[in-house]
Amino acid sequence: MFVCVLIQNTNLLERIQKIHKIKLKKNRQAKGKALPHTKLTEEQVREIRKRYATGMYTYESLAKEYNFKSVNSFGMVITGKRWSWVDAK
Repeated sequence: MFVCVLIQNTNLLERIQKIHKIKLKKNRQAKGKALPHTKLTEEQVREIRKRYATGMYTYESLAKEYNFKSVNSFGMVITGKRWSWVDAK
C-alpha cells in the first residue's frame, strides 16, 4: 500500500528539509538558531539568565517581554533544561 502525502505549504517542506539536513550533518541534533522555529539566540539566553539571577525579574515578566506564551517553556530556558549548551560568558 502506498501512502501519498501532498504538502501544499512549501515553506513547511523547506523547513523540514533544513532540519533533516542539519540532523544528518555529523550525525548531530540541530540546536538553537539552526532550527527554523527558534525564538531566541544564544546571546538572548545568556542575557535572560543573567537578568533572572539578579532577582529583579520573574519567569512571567521575562516570558512576557520575550513573547513566550508558555511560562513553563520559558522557565526551562532559565533553568537550563532547554538551551543547556549555552554557558554564561
